[in-house]
Amino acid sequence: MDSESRGGGKTTLFIVVFFLCVISAVVGYFQYTMSNQQAEAEQKIKDIQAKAEADITTAKSEEEKREIQRKADLELEQARIKVQTDAEKKALADREAKIKAAEAAVNKKMADAAATVKNAQNLQNQAKKVKADADKKNKDAADAMAKAVASGKAVDKKLADEKKKLAADAKKKIDAANKAAADATTKATAEAKKALDLKAQLAQIDAKLKGKVFELAAKYGAVPGYISKDYWKDVPRVGFSKTNTPEQCAKAARQGGALAYGFRTDKHPNPKYRNTCFIYKKGKRIKFDGNGADEAHITGCAFGGNPKSRCADYPTVTLRTSVFGGARRTEKGMKDVSYVGSAWNDKISLVQVPKYTTLYLYKDAGYKGGQTWITGPRTQALDGNWNNKASSFKIRYNQ
Repeated sequence: MDSESRGGGKTTLFIVVFFLCVISAVVGYFQYTMSNQQAEAEQKIKDIQAKAEADITTAKSEEEKREIQRKADLELEQARIKVQTDAEKKALADREAKIKAAEAAVNKKMADAAATVKNAQNLQNQAKKVKADADKKNKDAADAMAKAVASGKAVDKKLADEKKKLAADAKKKIDAANKAAADATTKATAEAKKALDLKAQLAQIDAKLKGKVFELAAKYGAVPGYISKDYWKDVPRVGFSKTNTPEQCAKAARQGGALAYGFRTDKHPNPKYRNTCFIYKKGKRIKFDGNGADEAHITGCAFGGNPKSRCADYPTVTLRTSVFGGARRTEKGMKDVSYVGSAWNDKISLVQVPKYTTLYLYKDAGYKGGQTWITGPRTQALDGNWNNKASSFKIRYNQ
């Protein structure tokens, strides 16, 4: 094996090993980053919960306890969002760097293979020219010999012999040129196959890493891509943050009364829209298998479920006339009930409020009089100030 062939083999081996390192390093990075971030988040969550429990024990009223719990829930959500956002950014940045390095290696291999193919084509063309020249010399030798035989002259015989020798030399050149062209073609075919195989392998790695990225999105009940026909409206960025997260988009969808949300990733081609949210039409239970080729969008469910099987419907609030059961009434969706009706006026004793939901109760019709609220998930018997006192209510999704 010549030195060039050995060099090519080493290069190919290096790229293969490099790809394996890309896979293990990126996958390992995801696991390592998420593990560390998770540990930090768990400690922070424990601290928040411990503080909330301590504050609740010193609270003087149920309403004060609820407010403490509400604030704690908000802090917990913010802690989870932060750890998730930080981990995703680090993982995506690492993935981009490694993929770019792998692409550069493959592109060089493709360029080298293209040069080898071009060289083979040049040698094939040269071999054709050598053959054409040899054919001409053979014809000249044959013509000269025919003339020498016809004339019988020594000078013609000598010229014919010289042309015969030139034809023989040309034949040797044909053999050498054909061999060089054949060897170059074999090498070019092999190098081109290696380059194409490496390119295919890179595509597989890229697909695998894309899948790894969207495993993060799957935790939000999301799939890549979006459905343009069910798009409703953009929502503003959360607070003063320069970026949103899928969790924040889901919350915005709940606040807007939508069952599904869209999130534009930092892969969106327009910088203006990166890390922004949009929500789907109210009441639309999205069913969408996703588009694995779309890295710029995510579609997720606001209340649970998964777009592949259909997003979950609005959670249901249950009202009862007795803590032991009594009459039962259910409501779902964002509701403003200005009067509960004579059958329910001043008769609500127990409420069951699901996750993501807040029930606002008012003592008088038209949302007047005293007000209280219960944030789910919670089943709560109304105390003396509120037992059999509510005349109107509102349902909101704002967690």
